[in-house]
Amino acid sequence: SYLDFSNQDSFNWWKAGLRSSLIEYGVDGIWNDNNEFEVDDSAALCRLEDLPIGKLGRSLHTLLMAKASYEALCEARPKQRPLVVSRSGCLGTSRFAAQTWSGDNTTSFHTMRWNIPMSLGLGLCGWVGNGADIGGFTGKRVTPELLVRWVQVGIYMPRFSIHSSSWKGEASEAGEGGYNLNCTNEPWMFPEYADTIR
Repeated sequence: SYLDFSNQDSFNWWKAGLRSSLIEYGVDGIWNDNNEFEVDDSAALCRLEDLPIGKLGRSLHTLLMAKASYEALCEARPKQRPLVVSRSGCLGTSRFAAQTWSGDNTTSFHTMRWNIPMSLGLGLCGWVGNGADIGGFTGKRVTPELLVRWVQVGIYMPRFSIHSSSWKGEASEAGEGGYNLNCTNEPWMFPEYADTIR
């Protein structure tokens, strides 16, 4: 379902849900993932001045989602610094979300190459807590050299996260539930390169 964060009722509903479902149970940070708001109807409008979603609405909604998450944490714990991570955002979102990342990148040298200027650009725009999914998130199984090179690039990014779903679902290697813990990007997956990665 889709929440129109420019509608104060939706904004408040999100904050209340975070409080009752997460914050009251001791969660200290909020991770806003998959928040690109893909609304295929170009005629869909935001409550804010009946703004078409396609013009400004998508960016506005990620910013407002981060703001709502930030406010929920601040209201619950006013003496603690809030931590909000957001996969998507526009200029100004870094005011409410400390971290972001490149989204679902692929296991390739090409992707690693373009994640470098993307990270630098985000930093220049004020969103310094950013990085990429080290090794690539989706695609073919990462090679030993590619994982080493990703780690070498990743140590210079403010957000370092070896994170992947790239090949968990390969039928030949998947176990119960379609997952195989040997099929995810981890520093120890290539023992002969573990010292290099360390």
